[in-house]
Amino acid sequence: MPSKFPKFVNQDFFDILTPESAWVSGLWITDGNIFHYKNNYGIRIGFSDKTLIETVYNLLETNAIICLDSRRNHQYWYFSIFNKHLYDSLLNHFQFDKKFQRDKLPKMPPDLLPHFIRGVIDGDGSIIIAPRRKTSDKCKISITFPNLSFLNNIRSVIKDTLNIDGYIITHKNAYEIVYGTLVTKTLTDWIYKDSENIRYEEKYQKYLKFS
Repeated sequence: MPSKFPKFVNQDFFDILTPESAWVSGLWITDGNIFHYKNNYGIRIGFSDKTLIETVYNLLETNAIICLDSRRNHQYWYFSIFNKHLYDSLLNHFQFDKKFQRDKLPKMPPDLLPHFIRGVIDGDGSIIIAPRRKTSDKCKISITFPNLSFLNNIRSVIKDTLNIDGYIITHKNAYEIVYGTLVTKTLTDWIYKDSENIRYEEKYQKYLKFS
């Protein structure tokens, strides 16, 4: 039986920031983790959408086995990679402390920020369109995350770049930042520019309906 941990992977994927690595970084910070066991170091990432996991899989140029977790009440696809270089790259990329607190955004040039934030939205965000009878459809974007500092950093970047703002909702075990109808088009136009082949198509189709 082949091992689910690969012999091949583009271990330099996160070393040089590109639209692809910025997007996967956003996905990973919301739906991935890092791990080590004795002298083995690795990363893992997974989603409920098989097409999305296959897209990330192909970008990393790995031969890991994509697994289906059947213990959940919904389909969940994931793969794991034992590779210390990838592990170290992500630690350095996000400036993690010893507790691996996910509160900082990675340092990246402004032109790559929309790709990273699109990854965050593709991972833990929602694009919701609610039809209205007499006016245009109502649309909102939200991102839910357990760390408030991280969401406030996302909020600050978007405000500084696009001059639009969202608001924070506190839930029991998480926080949510919400952007309403009046600013959603500005935000979605920004994150979906030059996003072909590096986006979650289901959410992109919702954007097309609203745009």
